[in-house]
Amino acid sequence: MKQLPSQIITRGLLIVVCWLWGMGASHSYAQNLTVESITEHANDVIGRADTRLDLNDEPCALLKFSMPAPITKVAGNYIGEPVRKNNEQWVYITNGANRIDITAEGYLPLSINFPQYGIRRVKGGIVYRIKLKEEVEGEDWTAEELFGMGVANYRQEQFQQAFDWLQKAAHKGSAEAILLIGDMYANGDGIEKSEEKAFCCFKQAAETGNVKTGDLEAQFVVASAYLEGKGVKADTAQAIYWIKKGMEGNNSWAYRKMALMYEEGTGMEKDPRKAFELMSKSAELGSATGIFYLGKYYELGFGTEADHQAALRYFRKAKAGGLEAAGKLLDRLSAVEFKTHYSSPRETFLQIWKEVEEETIK
Repeated sequence: MKQLPSQIITRGLLIVVCWLWGMGASHSYAQNLTVESITEHANDVIGRADTRLDLNDEPCALLKFSMPAPITKVAGNYIGEPVRKNNEQWVYITNGANRIDITAEGYLPLSINFPQYGIRRVKGGIVYRIKLKEEVEGEDWTAEELFGMGVANYRQEQFQQAFDWLQKAAHKGSAEAILLIGDMYANGDGIEKSEEKAFCCFKQAAETGNVKTGDLEAQFVVASAYLEGKGVKADTAQAIYWIKKGMEGNNSWAYRKMALMYEEGTGMEKDPRKAFELMSKSAELGSATGIFYLGKYYELGFGTEADHQAALRYFRKAKAGGLEAAGKLLDRLSAVEFKTHYSSPRETFLQIWKEVEEETIK
């Protein structure tokens, strides 16, 4: 059973919706398409007479679409551009393909998985007639109910169904749905992994400008993405902008992030006192990781007077808060008894810290 990402646990509703497929974002509303029927027509001579060959010189399967709007984008193992024939639109895909993604003008993208319709894989030289229709969303379904269906399918690793339900929930303003879709893109859960599309979703949530929990979660992801260049070009100035937005919401991660930037001199001059002040605020707001780093500052006398006993108190408090790294650090410090057995306790502490720091989330 699939575990849910932490971002979706508690979030407020968003008033905008990420364009869930393309390379950008749109605030306009688009309808969903759904498959009405898919039928195989082995005796359709067009499939053999008017075909295209794939890269292996094998005949393609021909998909004849009947749908309410022209195709604007195709993704998958298709060959050549779609062709309009009277009231149909023809798409050629490679022999053995089991999926095709279609975007029509004014509609959200639709992923068609052929096994769901009794077709394990399409066959070269065969015609398949596909009827698409506009999906009518149930007016009696709330965003919360739609999201609940998405979560249920996600937990059972039925990712395509989960994605469909989450899209519907997102159009009705569900922050949880948008951010879980972003997680699906980030992890490649049933869809092609794309850090760029994941970032699009997270940034759209962060840009609402509110200080609800959901927006703050998204701001954290966006700030981290700008720092790491994950899904977007690294941009320290943008990272600082989003960290400050988080600080406006009095969020512990934002104070911790800013403290680390002052500690490391990332995008600004190093300032131990400012780092200590901000990390203290993060700890005050209950961040186990902030408490952990505050212990480090006391141990090293970074931005404050060195105080080994205070450092140990904060490390223990971080451990009690569930931070695994704090427990490992305490175990290592206890094992080496570095204050009495080492002539250079500072260097010994830094070595131990470095070994366990990867267990924290900066």
